[in-house]
Amino acid sequence: MTFHELSTRSVVVAALLMVPFTVTACTTGGSSPTGMPEGQQQAAATAKRPAFSCPCLYVADRGKQSITVYSAAATHNTAPLASISGSNTGLNDPWGVALDPSGNMYVTSTLDASVVVYAAGANGNATPIRTVGGGSTDLDSPAGIALDGNLNIYVVDYATYAVTVYAAGANGNVAPIQHIVGSATTLFQPTGIALDAEGDIYVANAGTNTVTVYAPGATGNVAPIRTIGGAATGLAVPVGLAVDGSGNVYVANANQNSPPSGVASVEVFAAGANGNVAPIETIAGAKTKLSQPNGLALDGTGNIYVADYAHKSVTAYAAGATGNARPLYLLKGKMTTLYLPVGVAVQ
Repeated sequence: MTFHELSTRSVVVAALLMVPFTVTACTTGGSSPTGMPEGQQQAAATAKRPAFSCPCLYVADRGKQSITVYSAAATHNTAPLASISGSNTGLNDPWGVALDPSGNMYVTSTLDASVVVYAAGANGNATPIRTVGGGSTDLDSPAGIALDGNLNIYVVDYATYAVTVYAAGANGNVAPIQHIVGSATTLFQPTGIALDAEGDIYVANAGTNTVTVYAPGATGNVAPIRTIGGAATGLAVPVGLAVDGSGNVYVANANQNSPPSGVASVEVFAAGANGNVAPIETIAGAKTKLSQPNGLALDGTGNIYVADYAHKSVTAYAAGATGNARPLYLLKGKMTTLYLPVGVAVQ
């Protein structure tokens, strides 16, 4: 399946600090017990499942209609620690996944034109604690998702060529507090989104092989303040996107034989990069096991995690990796349950 077949109605999160914490997985049996206060419901649910220790890796799987959770150091044919799937979840073509500091999960459900939020440790046929969806949201085909330091929710919409931002805690059919859309934005089939420490908004545009950057608080039909694009960049259907603490920009190229390179890769650009500039690092080659990279995330030490749609895997590379680098971890195999992984986050 090509990227364009994937994304007609179908990653990418900002880098989050890899802080150890303990998550208690929720019941796999669906909705919480009824007739109890909310706090007691949660206690009853979590008591049924053992706790597991993070940092953890969270993967949105389009083929399995699920969010699966692994140890961040999981490798080879390793079973997930938890898996969110089922009729109660509201997942319908999950694409992007992001986490807040408490471990709550924010997921774009592309075919339902919504963002669903799960409590930390959610597992099984879990019901979202919040859902952003409806005509007022302006969502059509939400893809990548990221959070800022105030927990405002940033979403790129593949079909409407837009960035929508929702207030922290948003729930229901709510209007965005920012809406970047229009011809001046140069957005075209946006897929990935990330923020830097200054609040600049970075967007990967699969349709134009560019990364566009917008000022903090940008809204309306506004031009980008920087654009990375051109033959020297090596960008070829960029999808996954992340920015590290120094402002370096990491991009996953889904490629699919698109110009200019036609090579599956991860490209890294220097902080402040603008125009037709070459990457400072490129991960590409047979040893990398990259085939059709989609989602991309960084941990607090700079390790790079990539969800590979065609290879049915997640690969992790050491900080500073470049060239034909072997993965630090390669998560793949029947026990992983990975089928068509698209989005990835680590925390």
